[in-house]
Amino acid sequence: MTSNLAIIKKLLAKKLYNEKDLSRVKRQLARDFNVGMMTNNLLLKLYREALAQGEIKPAPWLEDVLIKRRVRTLSGVAPLAVATKPFPCPGRCIYCPTDARMPKSYLPNQPAAARALNFKYQPYAQVQGRLRAFYDNGHKPEKVELRVLGGTWSYYPKSYQTWFIKELYRGLNEFGAIAKVKKSDLATLQKTNEQVQHRAVGLSIETRPDYIDLAEIKRLRWFGVTKVELGVQHLDQKIIDLIKRDQTKDDVIRATKLLKDAGFKICYHIMPNLPGSTPEADLAMVKELFANPGLKPDQLKIYPCVVLKEAPLYRLWQKKQFQTYDDETLVELLAEIKKLVPPYVRIERIYRDVPTADIASGSTHINIREMVQARLREQGLKCGCIRCREVGNQIKINNEKITLKNLKLFIDKYEASDGVEHFISAESPDRKILYAFARLRFPSADVRDQLPPLRQTAIIRELHTYGQLVPLNTVDARASQHQGLGKKLLLAAEQIAQSAGYAKIAVISGVGVRGYYQKLGYRLEDKFGYMIKKLY
Repeated sequence: MTSNLAIIKKLLAKKLYNEKDLSRVKRQLARDFNVGMMTNNLLLKLYREALAQGEIKPAPWLEDVLIKRRVRTLSGVAPLAVATKPFPCPGRCIYCPTDARMPKSYLPNQPAAARALNFKYQPYAQVQGRLRAFYDNGHKPEKVELRVLGGTWSYYPKSYQTWFIKELYRGLNEFGAIAKVKKSDLATLQKTNEQVQHRAVGLSIETRPDYIDLAEIKRLRWFGVTKVELGVQHLDQKIIDLIKRDQTKDDVIRATKLLKDAGFKICYHIMPNLPGSTPEADLAMVKELFANPGLKPDQLKIYPCVVLKEAPLYRLWQKKQFQTYDDETLVELLAEIKKLVPPYVRIERIYRDVPTADIASGSTHINIREMVQARLREQGLKCGCIRCREVGNQIKINNEKITLKNLKLFIDKYEASDGVEHFISAESPDRKILYAFARLRFPSADVRDQLPPLRQTAIIRELHTYGQLVPLNTVDARASQHQGLGKKLLLAAEQIAQSAGYAKIAVISGVGVRGYYQKLGYRLEDKFGYMIKKLY
């Protein structure tokens, strides 16, 4: 027996429940085999080699313990961020940093931007590099959510956009493959991605609301985009003008309606503590987000304003014409914001990933989300957003034994953007744990003229099952994925749409998930990439 196999067999004989147990056993292995302290990556590699040789039996529990950064795939997908090359931005925002080496608003020591710079902004190389990193840390990134970062996507040249997206799909399709295909049209690359091991289950871009129109909507669907992140920042026009954002609330409302009617998920970026604002004004802005039917985003990224030396705001701060909130004020404000968030909204992030060395003024607490959650616990409260309730985070935070029994179906119905939204969710009876959900929209009447394939059609804007990512074509009895929850929610959405008189239902599907819907009776509509099913 080789020493490597002996190490793995001894590891398998131990009872490991958490990282603390693993650290103890790793120290013991180092002593017993007279080797240095072995990394999780190395142990995982040795385990998989022994498994491939048939020398040991599968031990999923060991893989679970050895996986590093489990939070990366706790939401059921592998988020893979790539950045576009540096390019001018149409905006003049005074809080936004400029670095000639970076796409607008990014700095070279931010993790995603630094990786992109290292790969010379080549999308293919970025995708392949991130997939390799996932595997090195023990993950199986077969369901990939592509996230395109950098400036205003809609302002980039169309030829560059097309090349960039094609390279993303090619990077997924060819990971681990021997044969490389240098030239292929977008449709062929997308068709290939429906069958390969690493599939794009979602694709998001960042842009400005004033750059969204019908032509842009159609182009985004051609690319396979499923989510759009809009730089809203604030709703108070005086503040927007002061920061030279050059947009209006009407721009946000119009863009939101166009995107929702076309089935996109929408994430708003908002910024408390902007010049001219106050905690009271910021709280009023968030209240309007969920009270105004023309807004009501699906997701939020909350980026409290900080002063960066590379931004024009730095000069105002130096002249004492702007002052950031102190940490206590900011934590209290964010706690109040969390209290306002409806159950159909996911707070994607609080605080932007900016190295503290670059911040001249503003909060430098990268764990501010945890600080806000602690403040809520002091008040006997919990955040009710999707992220704080999703089953993967419940396991992570509470170490609770999660069961799929006794789940209850909830339907939150609300008016938004001249249409009707249904947030259909599978949750624990007390609504503290969220397992899966679907977003069903009855679009506005305008969609009939804008997107003919969606006439008289209800649309599912999102279908998501949470919990640790389970690889394609596998079942894990311990996980919430691949247990039929998605099918149940899909059926519920179809029944609601049919009862309302809709003859068809569509899904804005990621390219890599089309096969799933095809098995359930949906057919691809070629022009804009929707999956459509006749209800009667």
